[in-house]
Amino acid sequence: METSPASLRVSVVQFEAIPSDPVRDLQIVGAMAEEAAAQGSRLVVFPEMCLLGYWHLTKMTADELFALAEPADGPLVSQVAALAESLGVGIGVGFLELSEGRLFNSYAVCLPDGAVPGSSHCRVRPSSSPRTRRAAPAPAAPMV
Repeated sequence: METSPASLRVSVVQFEAIPSDPVRDLQIVGAMAEEAAAQGSRLVVFPEMCLLGYWHLTKMTADELFALAEPADGPLVSQVAALAESLGVGIGVGFLELSEGRLFNSYAVCLPDGAVPGSSHCRVRPSSSPRTRRAAPAPAAPMV
């Protein structure tokens, strides 16, 4: 397909994530992003929470949720950023973010140069819920 310099081909991908299997979900994202890039897409947009699944999370304990969550610069988003750079396309993905002891339903857009300018996030549950926040760790004792 021929495009003009001012055009942008975008692929919006819908798939059912495999619950709590980020490795497999990342493989699916990779395969679908490669296919979209091969067809000329410059931006590939995946669903909310596509790296973990979504609906099953409401049945998980706080410990299970915190075990699945990652910071925005964690391994999952870093792997998507590397994929975006290798394909030369932007890739947007949803993930469960852990930030400052709280869980967030986040979305990261990884740019074609591998940069991730920041994630957009909202709370999974109200901040008063013990399921989605934990006390910050106690500061380390000062060294004398």
